[in-house]
Amino acid sequence: MKGPIGQATSFLPEKPPEKSSLAKLDKEPEKKPEIGTIKKQNAAGDRNYWVSVPVSYDPRTSYGLMVWLHPAGKGKDKDLDDLMGIWDQYCAEYKIIMVAPRSDADLGWTPGESDLILESIRHATENYNIDRKRVVVHGMGTGGQMAFYLAFQQRELIRGVAAVGASLGATPKERVANQPLSFFLAVGDKDPIRETVLDTAKKLLGFQYPLILREMKDMGHQYFNSITLDTLATWIDLLDRI
Repeated sequence: MKGPIGQATSFLPEKPPEKSSLAKLDKEPEKKPEIGTIKKQNAAGDRNYWVSVPVSYDPRTSYGLMVWLHPAGKGKDKDLDDLMGIWDQYCAEYKIIMVAPRSDADLGWTPGESDLILESIRHATENYNIDRKRVVVHGMGTGGQMAFYLAFQQRELIRGVAAVGASLGATPKERVANQPLSFFLAVGDKDPIRETVLDTAKKLLGFQYPLILREMKDMGHQYFNSITLDTLATWIDLLDRI
């Protein structure tokens, strides 16, 4: 992208450098962790969320955590299963575990649903070897708006926001030195909300947040193309070093 926003955004190498993956464990876990795609209920038993763990999961290795917040009307089982299918290969290659809670609201996520999202995150961090510096909330449309909201409310927990076709309505909060927060924004160049997404990028850069911005050519209000998806997976892998 040309212009001042493009010049200010961060650059990622095509391939991240090798890094040590083995975590220090005194012994193997007593209970074998669940792998594959698992449907879970919250503690109250009235809400669902999905967990996707690579079949190659190794508890001695730290994994990133990506929380998918679906757009309005896209929270059916098939919708979540399709999204996780898109990410299967990336999650295995880049060592990422996904959780995908489901909103009950017809028009999209509401702040009152934060507890469900946080419970799904806790399930992952308590049962799998999660790198706390690579916890990302990822959403599209209203899911992206919720990702912005949750990240600023849960600074001690969340380290990154990946939003596609979503804008930040409020003024960003100030940076916190010991609670880093980075952003990955993407929008189709034909998306009706393109200008509001670019305005969101300007706001975040004004507060000096690390930020990647990608405009997807000849695309409207759509999910990532393959090039942008590759870049996002690399960004998550490098998040502990941004």
